[in-house]
Amino acid sequence: MIEKANILVEALPYIRRFYQKTVVIKYGGHAMVAEELKESFAKDVVLMKYIGINPVVVHGGGPQIGEMLRRIGKKSDFYRGMRITDADTMDIVEMVLAGKVNKEIAALIGRHGGRAVGLSGKDGGLIEARKLQIVGDSSEDRPAEIIDIGLVGEVSKINLEVLSAFSQSDIIPVIAPVGAGESGETYNINADLVAGAIAGALRADKLLLMTDVPGVLDAQGELISSMTVSEAEEAIRNQTLKGGMIPKVRCAIDALEAGASKVHIVDGRLPHAILLEMFTDAGIGTEIRRSLVKEEGQVAGQVEKMNAAQGVEQECSRHIFGTYSRFPIAFVRGEGCRLWDDAGKEYLDFLAGIAVCNLGHCHPEVALAIAEGARKLVHVSNLFYTYPQVELAAELTRLSFADKVFFSNSGAEANEAAIKLARKYSSDTFGPGRFHIISMKDSFHGRTLATLSATGQSKFHNGFEPLVEGFVFADFNSVSSVEAAITDKTCAVMVEPVQGEGGVNFPAPGFLRDLKALCKEKKLLLIFDEVQCGMGRTGSLFAYEQEDAAPDIMTLAKALANGLPMGAMLAVDEVAGAFSPGSHASTFGGGPLVASAALATLRIISKPAFLAKVRETGAYFMSRLKELKERFSFIEEVRGRGLMVGLQLAVPGAKFVSKCLERGAIINCAHDTVLRFVPPLVAGRPEVDEMVGILEGVFREEAL
Repeated sequence: MIEKANILVEALPYIRRFYQKTVVIKYGGHAMVAEELKESFAKDVVLMKYIGINPVVVHGGGPQIGEMLRRIGKKSDFYRGMRITDADTMDIVEMVLAGKVNKEIAALIGRHGGRAVGLSGKDGGLIEARKLQIVGDSSEDRPAEIIDIGLVGEVSKINLEVLSAFSQSDIIPVIAPVGAGESGETYNINADLVAGAIAGALRADKLLLMTDVPGVLDAQGELISSMTVSEAEEAIRNQTLKGGMIPKVRCAIDALEAGASKVHIVDGRLPHAILLEMFTDAGIGTEIRRSLVKEEGQVAGQVEKMNAAQGVEQECSRHIFGTYSRFPIAFVRGEGCRLWDDAGKEYLDFLAGIAVCNLGHCHPEVALAIAEGARKLVHVSNLFYTYPQVELAAELTRLSFADKVFFSNSGAEANEAAIKLARKYSSDTFGPGRFHIISMKDSFHGRTLATLSATGQSKFHNGFEPLVEGFVFADFNSVSSVEAAITDKTCAVMVEPVQGEGGVNFPAPGFLRDLKALCKEKKLLLIFDEVQCGMGRTGSLFAYEQEDAAPDIMTLAKALANGLPMGAMLAVDEVAGAFSPGSHASTFGGGPLVASAALATLRIISKPAFLAKVRETGAYFMSRLKELKERFSFIEEVRGRGLMVGLQLAVPGAKFVSKCLERGAIINCAHDTVLRFVPPLVAGRPEVDEMVGILEGVFREEAL
């Protein structure tokens, strides 16, 4: 019993580590033949799904194809280990892989309590393929020729939409490695290549390649337990690797370069090989990984050189304006709720770039949209139409109160546009002289001169006077204060539905609704700045939805494109009509690349199930923070909605931010005494528990 308990204790950190992560498994070799190994494989995969990991299975089937061809008397020919596949052979390959092996694996998983769906790569256009070009051998008197091996293909594209639904369900996808070409022809594709392409496209946390050998062996035949991409490439160059291991290692390198975090080549002849690799300290097989700094590309290489010479901090101060007080950390990689610095240290990110990366770092679907967008079209200016921009605008108006959208590059620009639109509409409708805008005390609307003037915090004004005329301030959560500030010069009221920089302040019940009624009565426009609190942050797509108070104008930015620079101003038709060609513009606003990223982001965040999970995780986080409040007297209040949470302290908060950073957690302090938590919306209970555990340790030091 104690031994079993120790096994569970050893596995627990790994279970938490891989919770809600994607693991792609290439299933093949002896593990697909021996009954004992087939059973252990199915149990492993079902267990993974039960504990919150998302397995994706890609299977081979070479022996089964060979057996079927022998049974019907059709000869198999090979070139460099690849089956030459004519049309008749392709029919057999597809029948065996998609019609027999695929369904048997799904049924096997089902017998052990899981739910699996067998998919061909042709289903839903999951795998787009092209003909594999093989260059033959050459000699001094004979140039190399292209060898035609028939309908053997390689992956040209993985369509993630087909797989995205499975990560939010209890279904395990089982994929047969065939794909469709541009003309509808079917291609036979190596299962390792398919698994690697899917792992890269999904930015999987791990790719497991099951083989019939212990792993990668060195020149003396000893197992290499871990190697970097550069070490693997060197092993290929110096011929340490031979035979069938070379294409597997190349597949691993390609998967890592495409976005997978790690690749493991494991011995599928071992019972429960998957669990042994994933949930034990020792692991099995060979891990192939990126080097955190050296293989992150040229920029990361330059960062490494700067660190070795005189430091990135010194280089930054030498070449970049000193407008930021930076922490002495240089980040080189991110994934989900995690960041890694140039020394390899891992951090839990509960700031998300200040409420920007709402889908976490390097979300696979957003990354794919960016990659495809960069290959198609980056910029043409707004003198022409582009499809991503129009599609994004249509989706934003469908999901909101608005009829029209203006695109910009940041929240400040979106708010600048809103200020201009409110003044222009008022001038057109009521005549000149009606241009004042009432904003809230402790508000923050940006750092351009107009948005700075609209910001209700004097510390941001110092040194930039005279400010833009026409902004007055009222008390947040006080309709009477707003009403008292209205004059015959007032044209609009501008308010953040939740104040972020002002200390994570939430509206009192009925405040926004009453404010809307007041604006309607006084014929004023109501502007909601949802730059920080929008895009799912509070558990609804837009914060105003929870208050039943739609504005006339709304601004968005930050999380709109999950890290790419984009802002948007939304308005109803009547107000939007005040802008005509030439009245406002943005060179880069809504360009096809960022619009593609924003469209991918919006389609994920707007799903009801996604928003429900944000609310659930937020409620759990609040409950855990309230537990801390009961134990530490310097915590005055816990306030939050969704995953926009503030911890009001009786003492300055900056020191806690620094101590959390030392322990590998990223938060920040707003308004001097409020710890602000705006993690990626993909965070779950394990990340919340980890964050609360770090906070508890930091607070305990303070209490001592």
